[in-house]
Amino acid sequence: MLRTSLLLATALLLTLALSAQDRKGSFYLGGGTSATYQSINGSSTTGVTGVAIDRPGDLTGLRATSFRSGYFLTNRLLVGSRIDYLNASVDQGYLFDLFEGGNRLVLKPFVRYYLLDGKAEAKRPLAVFGELGFGTIGFGRGEAFETDFHLGLGAEVNLAAGVVGTAGLYYNANALGLNYTNLNVGLNLLTGQLALGAPASWLRAGTWTTNGQWLNLAYGHTRRGERTDSDLQLQLSPRLGYFVLDGLLLESTLDLSYARRDNNIGIDLRFPGGGTGTDLRVDVGLRYYVLPVGNLRPFATAGFGYRNVDQDQLLASMTVNRSLRYHHWRAGAGAFYLLNNAVAIDLSTGYQQDKPRRVEGGPFGGQSSTENQNRWQTEVGLRFFLVRR
Repeated sequence: MLRTSLLLATALLLTLALSAQDRKGSFYLGGGTSATYQSINGSSTTGVTGVAIDRPGDLTGLRATSFRSGYFLTNRLLVGSRIDYLNASVDQGYLFDLFEGGNRLVLKPFVRYYLLDGKAEAKRPLAVFGELGFGTIGFGRGEAFETDFHLGLGAEVNLAAGVVGTAGLYYNANALGLNYTNLNVGLNLLTGQLALGAPASWLRAGTWTTNGQWLNLAYGHTRRGERTDSDLQLQLSPRLGYFVLDGLLLESTLDLSYARRDNNIGIDLRFPGGGTGTDLRVDVGLRYYVLPVGNLRPFATAGFGYRNVDQDQLLASMTVNRSLRYHHWRAGAGAFYLLNNAVAIDLSTGYQQDKPRRVEGGPFGGQSSTENQNRWQTEVGLRFFLVRR
């Protein structure tokens, strides 16, 4: 299953790289598009609280996601969808941050029209677009169709051959749950321009790299009579690398999630009655590239990191405070496949061990620890290079 899925994902990205040289007839791929397979095992104990706030004992799953991807019918008209696929199994459930197992595909189709096409030869490097979407289509577990719709307005600028920086503001009206206003900032891939930047051996000292998804900020709000429910979510996820020597990449990853929920009807399973949560993950590592083969650049990697989780939840008239601390080490291998001198397909696989953690707090106080958690992960996605001009 894993091997077939990764081969299909890689074949798709390679096909995109060979498409047309302009927007019309080419593909637009969200920079954060990725497919990840994880196998996690390890037991958790919770002391007197009776509630675990970390992952379950055993979890296996494949997830593929893209914030926005599509196909250009003309130089100005893009049709596409937001995509979220999950196939997972869990031995034992847990109360908070519920994880649904099974097989599920969710699509949110949209149409985008570029008011300014951003052609450099016309001295309009900035592209401005409007977007309209309708419907959320679910397949597999919980198959359904919801009459959601969204409106969007955004701007793009060409940063390198095949790479555009995008900022978009979207309003999402959902048939169920809250309505959200969403700000998204990141990099995206435009396949029609890939041939403009030929592959080169530029993995040399002084080159910077980054991922495609940087910031997502969402605010949800719904009023029902005198009741008002609101939800603020922040996802900050920059991943920055720097070649300190030829072939040696020093990389740091920051993943910060913050959520604040005011839930008057008390049915939200993450924050019943409301609450706040902060999840901070930091990772620092090295990659060493060996024996380049054409456009393929194999590497070995190792690193370490730290995670800090804090939750304050309102249960009935009681406030529950919980926290989690742990660190990890990891090692693995992988390869880049260079599409041109600005973007590559990034495939990595490896092992990570989360060292003994601490869970504190709960309705009756107390603390507990967990055993080591073992994680095997394989991921394919996009990596962008900040090319000197």
